[in-house]
Amino acid sequence: MRSAMMRGSPDPTQIIFKARVLPAASITEDSLATGNFAGSDPKLTRGPYRRYQIDLAADPRAFRFRLTSDGVYHGTIQLRTYVYNQDGELIISTSSTTEAKLTAAGISRLYNGGVPFSQQISVPDKGTYYLRIGIHDLTSDSMGSVEIPVALHKKSRSASTASATCPETRFTDGPAVAPK
Repeated sequence: MRSAMMRGSPDPTQIIFKARVLPAASITEDSLATGNFAGSDPKLTRGPYRRYQIDLAADPRAFRFRLTSDGVYHGTIQLRTYVYNQDGELIISTSSTTEAKLTAAGISRLYNGGVPFSQQISVPDKGTYYLRIGIHDLTSDSMGSVEIPVALHKKSRSASTASATCPETRFTDGPAVAPK
């Protein structure tokens, strides 16, 4: 997963997903969003920050679930988002892991509706940055990832206005990969 999440690396395509990235707030913030971690160089990770909402819809056919004797399907899925600067240095990261325990009806709903995920990530409000978004099915070791630029805007806008007018707002088809 480490190589799949490096800036500029080829996108793994075992898990296909759509990603929508929108500003989560109309103002900047002085601290990182909950669950976000600064990179190793504190000089590169300075506020103010703009928080972004990342919503993913992954193709459910790419995930493997283990059926246990109690009739429950188990799977573990990891979602990671990294913020890189234009020099390829890791600035901010966030990661979450979901332990799925589904009945047969739950698996059916999943295959009919897709696999939704969401995260929030803080991006410094000044500079050129890239988001590397990845999904990793830990059960099958399948991955997918996508990299998109974040074009920061000069003045605050609401998420609804930004979604219609700002270049940083994207709905991207891409494979998803998550780190181990």
